[in-house]
Amino acid sequence: MPVIEIVAENEDETDIDQEAVYRDIDEKHSKSMSGRSELHDSWHTSHSFYDGKHYTSFNSGVPRILKAPSYRVRITHNLILPLINTVVAKMTQQKPGWLVRPMSPENDRVQRAKATEKLLWYLYQRCKVAQTVHSAVWWAAVVGTGYIHRSWDEREGLPRLWTPDPFSVHVSEGAHDLRDAHWTLLAHYLTEEDIGGMWGKASATEVVATASRSGQDSESIYRRDITGKETQGDLHKVYEYEERPSADHPEGRRIICCGGLVLEHDVLPGGQYSLSMVRINEMPGRFWGTGVIRDVIPLQREVNRTLSHAIELRNMAASPVWVHPAGSVPKNAIVNRPDAKVPYNPNLGPPPIRLDPIQIPSSLYELIDTQKSAIMDVSGVHEVSQGRGPAGVISGRAIGLLSDQDSVKFLPWVRSLEDCLTELGRGMIDDYKRYADEERTITILGTSRIPEVVRFHREMVDGEVDIIPSSMLPKSPSQERADAIQMLQIGALGPIQDPMTLIRFREIAGTSGMEKFWDDDTDDRLYARRENDMITDPGMHSHIRVGWYENHIVHVDEHLKRMKEPQFQDMDPATQEFQEQHVAEHYRQLQMQGSGLPTWVQAFGQDPQGAVQPQAGAPQPPGGPPPGGGPPPGAPPELPPEQGMMGGGTPELNGAIGPQGPGVPENELLEGVM
Repeated sequence: MPVIEIVAENEDETDIDQEAVYRDIDEKHSKSMSGRSELHDSWHTSHSFYDGKHYTSFNSGVPRILKAPSYRVRITHNLILPLINTVVAKMTQQKPGWLVRPMSPENDRVQRAKATEKLLWYLYQRCKVAQTVHSAVWWAAVVGTGYIHRSWDEREGLPRLWTPDPFSVHVSEGAHDLRDAHWTLLAHYLTEEDIGGMWGKASATEVVATASRSGQDSESIYRRDITGKETQGDLHKVYEYEERPSADHPEGRRIICCGGLVLEHDVLPGGQYSLSMVRINEMPGRFWGTGVIRDVIPLQREVNRTLSHAIELRNMAASPVWVHPAGSVPKNAIVNRPDAKVPYNPNLGPPPIRLDPIQIPSSLYELIDTQKSAIMDVSGVHEVSQGRGPAGVISGRAIGLLSDQDSVKFLPWVRSLEDCLTELGRGMIDDYKRYADEERTITILGTSRIPEVVRFHREMVDGEVDIIPSSMLPKSPSQERADAIQMLQIGALGPIQDPMTLIRFREIAGTSGMEKFWDDDTDDRLYARRENDMITDPGMHSHIRVGWYENHIVHVDEHLKRMKEPQFQDMDPATQEFQEQHVAEHYRQLQMQGSGLPTWVQAFGQDPQGAVQPQAGAPQPPGGPPPGGGPPPGAPPELPPEQGMMGGGTPELNGAIGPQGPGVPENELLEGVM
């Protein structure tokens, strides 16, 4: 086989012996396959049980269907299907709690880490991470181990994610995890068109020609899919081999070959494998997980057998066995029909009769219930896991506690999934930083379902991707909302009159299960953020005013967030003072709303004491305050001290209303009224 020039970053590896490289990788694949025959049979069996094929066994990957007489009942009561669907749904219910930690406390790196986190969520949406994670978790639940493969799509300029089946993944001998594996190997099959799309049409043509010269033409290549069926066609086995950095290869190796031809030879990008792994029911010192199905299969077979026996007994009770002397009844004369007439020869004995039907013992049904309960105990999936309340439990609080206890069983599995997604997130960000060469406008759905648009370049990528521990544990939205309401009622979130208490309550309660929250504040938050941007320009201050129609709670929340950011400290003192006065006016308007006046009264300029405020352009009373006392023209109305509100903020904000600042009325605070 010829030696051709391969483009590589390491000059010592520009010329390689393709035949030797391919032979070495093929030998590793053959050795790994020979030691996994029984493991593959177990995986095939688990997959067939999920698929409802409970009477199929496998020997070296070849399916064998057990034959049975026509009168034998073989019922399939597939309890494994809902079990696996429940496990997958529970583990993928929550989004990953990704966060990007800045590498240093400098403000520039902190802002770049925030931008990188936005990029990570953009990739989550564009690369369909949720669907890929669902497939990987499904494989982990069925056979014990699932994988996510990551590569770079030059055409899209984004990472490409897909889920290889565990039959195609091989690791070095003695590895307990991907972290300590010396090498990984992905052996899968591609068509000539797929090879041409990834590595060029010339490479695909050379693959076909090389395979023909070596006797490995496409017509002789076949494989068995996960159901054991042999599929034959124009398929070519492609090896994707990755090796950790070592003394021989300090930067690691990544080799892709097919049919004896090396398609790609390079260093291992970032020293990180392109595979991420999730395991369910993992055992210490063992690479492969066991999954949920393996230990349930014997119990599932007993359920099928018991149900089959019960149905056979029912058939015998409906059609009891006929008994007659030999030769007294002609052949095929007995039929199971209500109007049937059975001829017989009385000279050869008495007429034919039916035996008494066999009663179905009640203990048979009790046995089935016991077997179903055993399946739930072994799998760890119970009625609460499937969204059904246990018999006799009607209290919502009790069901919530049972749901919390049930979620704890998923903790080891969720921890493995979170490790997998941490590696996946780091790999996607690293690939974007290495390969993305164009600036991109990204759009993500931020807090409160607000779209955010960011211009992003790979030079802005900075920070370390991590995940919040236990962020993907299954949660009950209804239970969380009930807990939030209880916390609000007992004052755990703060005084119920405090405007910020509503903000805290909504953040905890969330909007799960609702298309639009009844007092959704998306428009007001966008409006407040536009005001924040306008305030930074002194020339726009004359265009900014507080309207009675605004949601003042939301505006105060957004403005206070801006005032606590580093950019606020960089503003000139006049702009900072304008921002503080603007927030103080929101507090004043908020207090007017809290006094019980209808909206139209505020629109016509009346204060809480009933005095009419002069409208813009209206004639002012000559000299001093209006008759009957009150504030001078242009000043906010004076409010009695007992209606002052208490809360946090700067001294200017606290003094904008009264000595106690914004919050609950002072008289209620003294009396202890919540």
